Amino acid sequence: MNAERMPWLQTAAEQQEMIEWFSLAGEAAFTKLLELASDPRPKVANMAFAALAASRDQRLVDELRQIPWADDQPLPVQYSRARAHLKLGDWSHIGILIDGLEDDVPYNRALCARILEGATKNNFGYDYRMGEMDRAPAVERWKQWYAERAADAILK
Repeated sequence: MNAERMPWLQTAAEQQEMIEWFSLAGEAAFTKLLELASDPRPKVANMAFAALAASRDQRLVDELRQIPWADDQPLPVQYSRARAHLKLGDWSHIGILIDGLEDDVPYNRALCARILEGATKNNFGYDYRMGEMDRAPAVERWKQWYAERAADAILK
């Protein structure tokens, strides 16, 4: 029943409550959340990825990898999915989050920066509120960091 309500939730508080409810339901909700992660409605997919990430259950990584990744998905959905992978210990999509540091939408930049900093304990002087020219050197440092580590097993 809660899954059916997801598209109709209006406020961020309602969406957060739903994410928390699903994440607390644990393994019993995983099958439904994995199904919802492929939902064509971005809001539903975002909430599903957020709930899966909030579960912190690393067993979900293999299941997440089975969901086809479409490059034509809206960027916020791609960021949500990459965040879910990273929070569950799969660093293979960290490049998407680094690309998100250059997103035109400040909210998207802030989310990408927050998850990257939380996972790596680095920020390379990046602040999502800076102007594009001021952000560029920090973004380059992130890209360099990633290029130096892309061959590491943790990032695969």
